[in-house]
Amino acid sequence: MVFVDQSGQVGGAELFLADLARECGTLGRVLLLDEGPFVDYLHDRNVTVDAVSLPDRVRRLSKDAGLLAIAGAAPPALLYLREIRRRLKKATVIYCNTPKAVVIGGVAASLGRQILVVHLHDLLTEEHFSRLNLRLLAFFARRASLVIANSRATAAAFTALMGRVTRVEVAYNGFDPGQFGRPADFSPLVTRSDLRLPNTTLLGIFGRLTRWKGQHVALAAMRLIPEAHLVVVGDALFTQDDRRYREELHAMGSEPELRGRVHFLGFRPDIAPLLQAMDVVLHCSVAEEPFGRVIVEAMLAGTPVVATRGGGVQEIVTDGWNGLLVSPNDPTALAEAVRRYLLDPGFAERLSVTALEHARRTFSLAATVGRIRELLESMISTQ
Repeated sequence: MVFVDQSGQVGGAELFLADLARECGTLGRVLLLDEGPFVDYLHDRNVTVDAVSLPDRVRRLSKDAGLLAIAGAAPPALLYLREIRRRLKKATVIYCNTPKAVVIGGVAASLGRQILVVHLHDLLTEEHFSRLNLRLLAFFARRASLVIANSRATAAAFTALMGRVTRVEVAYNGFDPGQFGRPADFSPLVTRSDLRLPNTTLLGIFGRLTRWKGQHVALAAMRLIPEAHLVVVGDALFTQDDRRYREELHAMGSEPELRGRVHFLGFRPDIAPLLQAMDVVLHCSVAEEPFGRVIVEAMLAGTPVVATRGGGVQEIVTDGWNGLLVSPNDPTALAEAVRRYLLDPGFAERLSVTALEHARRTFSLAATVGRIRELLESMISTQ
């Protein structure tokens, strides 16, 4: 079996794949459809990985790409696909972990008559993809012997798109609690000092810088919490619009009301101590989230969470029990939820303890890997 991922960058889907591939090392290897830091990330975790450099025209295709852009990328894509097919030739199962991987791996699987598995980490809706890309994804997903969704919300969106029954199974992202648990001698002061962060109320928002992730909502909420500082962890990884958005966020953070209170740390591989060093972790997506990986990570780190309603988030957070939920794109509601924690530390502590227990019980890496192995073995045995 070969796990196929579109990116050499390290995003949420890639972090999940790294954990899965490490735990399933005897089942297969990883093939990345581009070079990048994810190659070294996998090597460091003793995962067998191969990468093919993506042609520039193909790399520039985004989720909202139109017909002309796709047609222009076709010639180099054909040569690229030939190389991908060569590297997948001996695979019995092609396990596609991201949207472009579904298309490219789907073509290779069709030509080679190999078993195709699709793992969905995205909501297949027009909020996230162009109509053309949705049609392409649906076309290849129909051929899949198995579709794994990272939440019930993701599964529901896929089923609505398909218009007919396909084998869809839900397997939540799994986590190793040991990677995020606070050591006995943990001191937030040390982490803050190492990163030159102030020893004051710190709010953190973690994730790729892209508009639908809503970092601008967090910055807007900061105007209503003047005593707090905001730590923004993540970078623009994939599109030109993401890079424009990053510049807009930096400009917003330089406004008089926010100047000196917003700290952009860029991409960080060591987020566990950062999560632990925050007073509150914010999740601010303005579109429905397929899952919400950082929410679970914050829970495992013992830090209270405020998240926006919608999609898979509501399968993780129960408002007032293990976190707080607010409406999307509502800085005032976000600020009020943060203040609820800050004004009642006992309340914040109770929710954090409940969240930690819930995350350990519901999002275990061992259980997730066991579930996926069981699905794969069942699928292969019925082929």
